[in-house]
This record gives sequence, C-alpha cells and structure tokens, in this order.
Amino acid sequence: MVGWVMLLFMVTEKGTVDNPVVVDNCATILKKDKTLCENTPNNIFDQAAIEAIKKSRYRPVMVEGVAVPSEAVARVEFY
Repeated sequence: MVGWVMLLFMVTEKGTVDNPVVVDNCATILKKDKTLCENTPNNIFDQAAIEAIKKSRYRPVMVEGVAVPSEAVARVEFY
C-alpha cells in the first residue's frame, strides 16, 4: 500500500505545528502485477500524517525581525 496526505497547518512563532487539517489524500494498493488500484477509504493514512507533521519543526516567518505565525502546506508520503 502506498499513498500521500496533503495537510494545511499553522507554523507558530516558535516553529511548532498547530491545527493540522487534511485537505487531500490518496491511498492505493500495489498489486503483484505492478498496477495500482484505488483503495477505499482513501483516508487510511490521515491520522499517521497528522501525527508525523505535529512532530515537525519549522523556521518561523520573520517580519521586521519578529517571528510570526504563518500558514503552511505539506505533503506526507507513504511507501
């Protein structure tokens, strides 16, 4: 099984992740003949992606020398 999850979230002034939300996802099963088929439901990786992104750290956006919260998007891949 392979897939990906697209997340929208806030990067805080300290560089931590706040309020991740799934905006898109895809999960597929790799068959023995190497073809892909859709897997239902496609949200099978959502919780793992949210947990992973919450552990991430980012450099916060700086405005006039001050760290400010900012919106970010990340795609978490599963192989």
